[in-house]
Amino acid sequence: LSVGERQRVEIIRCLMTEPQLLILDEPTSVLPPQSVDKLFETLRRLRDSGVSILFISHKLEEIRAVCDRATILRGGRITGHADPRDHDAHDLARMMIGRDMPQPMPALAHSGGEKHLEIVGLDHRPDDPFAAMLSDVSLTVRAGEILGIAGISGNGQRELAALISGETVLPREKSQRIFMMGRDVGALDAAARRRLGFAFVPEERLGRGAVPEMSLVLNSLLTAHPSGLLKCGLVDTARAKAFTEDCIRQYDVRTPGSET
Repeated sequence: LSVGERQRVEIIRCLMTEPQLLILDEPTSVLPPQSVDKLFETLRRLRDSGVSILFISHKLEEIRAVCDRATILRGGRITGHADPRDHDAHDLARMMIGRDMPQPMPALAHSGGEKHLEIVGLDHRPDDPFAAMLSDVSLTVRAGEILGIAGISGNGQRELAALISGETVLPREKSQRIFMMGRDVGALDAAARRRLGFAFVPEERLGRGAVPEMSLVLNSLLTAHPSGLLKCGLVDTARAKAFTEDCIRQYDVRTPGSET
């Protein structure tokens, strides 16, 4: 099952226990809009039947849509209480981050540049009988461009991402369907594609994007080892730790330390 499908199963399992107090922690993070609407209908029915619900989310429009009251946390402290129906998302966001939100810039038309990713007539039948088949998929992503792929969870996005990332490798006789930087990569593994400048952030962060049992320093070695962190086949621990701590500072990672 995909992450979104597993989340739906988890929600259904909780609802089947007929709880008196239901705590939902980011329940809509990977749900499609149709499933979110159905979930909210269910939550309203539960509320009307007397069930207490604690709904944890950073999606302010969802807080406004389904919650009767809201408590705002910032840095582990309560910064305010509000009736979300009396406040717009900007008011709630100001309480969350302590300042006004920056105004989003409108997207600018892109004239197109060099092709960095090209998929041509890709067909794929996965070994998993429950996975989605891909049929005649073609797309192009150019330099300086953002291409969105939309679809309800379970309709081929996961299979397409696996083929692009190299987690799934095409047979060599069918490899000429995926090109990166002008090179046929359909039969190349993930490591070879990374060497071409490819990076992948998977849907499932823990387990695929990172190894939760390992420290941040060790996790950084999984894909950042070309960054001078290895010397004569051995890990330069001081440089690896410095690299990790620099990432923590640059990206404002909230963690007790690089060894956690």
